[in-house]
Amino acid sequence: MADGGFGPDGYTAREIEALFEQYVEAIDAEYGDDLEPYEGSFNRALFRAFARAVHENQEQDLESLYDSMFVELAAGQELTDLARQYGAVRQPAVRATGVVEWVRSDAQTGSERVVQAGTRVTTEPPNDVAYELTEAATFGATETTARATIQAVEPGTIGNVGADRVTVMPSPPAGVSGVTNPNPVGDPAYTLTDGVTQQTLGQEREDDESLRERVLDGASIGGAATVRAVRDRIRQLDGTPSLTIYTNRQLTDNANGNGLPKLSAELVIWSPSVTDADVAQAIHSVVSIGERLVGGYNGTARSYDIPSETLEQIRTIEWSEPTETQLSLSLDLVITDGYVGDAVVAATLAEYIGGTLPDGSPVAGVSVGEDVIVDELERQVNSLAGVVGTATVTLDATGDGTDDTTTRDDGLAAYEVDPDEVATVDATTDLTITTN
Repeated sequence: MADGGFGPDGYTAREIEALFEQYVEAIDAEYGDDLEPYEGSFNRALFRAFARAVHENQEQDLESLYDSMFVELAAGQELTDLARQYGAVRQPAVRATGVVEWVRSDAQTGSERVVQAGTRVTTEPPNDVAYELTEAATFGATETTARATIQAVEPGTIGNVGADRVTVMPSPPAGVSGVTNPNPVGDPAYTLTDGVTQQTLGQEREDDESLRERVLDGASIGGAATVRAVRDRIRQLDGTPSLTIYTNRQLTDNANGNGLPKLSAELVIWSPSVTDADVAQAIHSVVSIGERLVGGYNGTARSYDIPSETLEQIRTIEWSEPTETQLSLSLDLVITDGYVGDAVVAATLAEYIGGTLPDGSPVAGVSVGEDVIVDELERQVNSLAGVVGTATVTLDATGDGTDDTTTRDDGLAAYEVDPDEVATVDATTDLTITTN
């Protein structure tokens, strides 16, 4: 994107020279020789001044605005606001808490004495850290020590200090000779004066990198859409389509090994009974206009144009369709009285795997990239009335009549599919049921 502006990588501020050349070309096209912007002329200087003003104001603001739409690029308050859309709140700075022990000599005993809440104590200068009592410390009439909880005046890690560091009394209370902290301040291994509440570790305000990482680990795909929101919306469509989501939230292409360009998401959707228009509208309704959707990386590219009221123009929605592998399925069943019939068994199998029901209507079953597990198939069939058990199951993916199941790493027999593949069965033509 040499000249800047919108492009595959987002928005890059147009440089002064590029803006200036565009002004010159526009003036030439409009006025020709009537207003020649020759070198050194007032007009030429004016155009360059315009270019500088636009670059330093509008262009850089546009680039910043674009970046603020993405968790990966936003910073500061923009990232704070964007993270909140995902349900992630930036962690504020936390003030350390601990316990100090006040002391007085035997000569000072004989009466009860109270060190008031709010009294300030510090560590030794020059790097003195200040704390305030959050409760009063009370000496009994014969006691030479009294403890109280303290809290750092300033939030952050500065308040976490070792034992016997809080020893300075800026305004020594009457009748008290000293103070110290017997245990480290901010160490949760120790409790406050109630003997139950753990001390609070002082922490800095969550930085951009930590917040960004926490949001991205929350299974977001970009914009304000989460994986759950997109999947729920797609599965509301007829036939409950299946969906696999690939994302690359990094600033380099193919960062996750799934082939996606940087800052993009690919929705691989198997929707045999839904039109492209319905799929596109569903995606449009939950995925931000700022999200970079792509197709064709982990499936066959699909796209559909949706009028966008927000953009006041057409928005092209892109997604991918998985490779369909149609299985031929053969079962030998042991049945008894009350058997539900082959049609019910066939419908049960088609609903689990997906494909075509006995009445010819399409149905989505296992998700994109999800294996067809023999144990699950048998469980569903064996739960039907009149089915004693399943003697044999053959899942043929190549049409040669042989079983193509394998044993997975977890020991289960299954027809294993690739991430961009979906298995189907046509119950009207490719399903054979033998009963005995």
